[in-house]
Amino acid sequence: MRYSDTNFLNPIPITGSSSNKARKIAIAVSVVSTVVVITVAFMIVLYIRKHRYIEYRRKGSYDVDKLAKILNHSSLNFKYSIVEKATEHWDDSNKLGQGGFGTVYKGVLADGREIAVKRLFFNYKFKAADFYNEVNIISSV
Repeated sequence: MRYSDTNFLNPIPITGSSSNKARKIAIAVSVVSTVVVITVAFMIVLYIRKHRYIEYRRKGSYDVDKLAKILNHSSLNFKYSIVEKATEHWDDSNKLGQGGFGTVYKGVLADGREIAVKRLFFNYKFKAADFYNEVNIISSV
C-alpha cells in the first residue's frame, strides 16, 4: 500500500513557482472584480434612491391641487372681478413694478383697504409654487 497526494503512477513534474503565481493572479483578479461589481451596484442603488427622493420632494412641494386648497382656505383669496375693480382694470397709473412672475399693481378695495396685486405672466405649476412661497413671505412680513 502506498499513499501520496501526488500522482505516483504517472508522475507529472510540477514547478512550484508557476502554480503559486497563477493562483495569486486568480485570487487577485477575483477579489478586484468582486470589489468593482459591489462598488458599481452600490453606486447604482444610491443613484436610484437619490432620484426617487428628489421626485418625492418635487411632487410634495409642487402639487397643484395642494396649492389650490391652501389658497382657497387662506385670507388672500379674492374674486377676479374685485381685484380688477380695485386696480381700476389694471390701469398703468396703478402699476408699482414688475418682477419675475408678473406686474404688481396697487389697488383699493371697496372697504378702503389698500392691496398689492401681482398679475402672473406664466401659469406653470413650478412658478405657481414659487409665487405662493413669495406671497407667504411677503404676507408674514
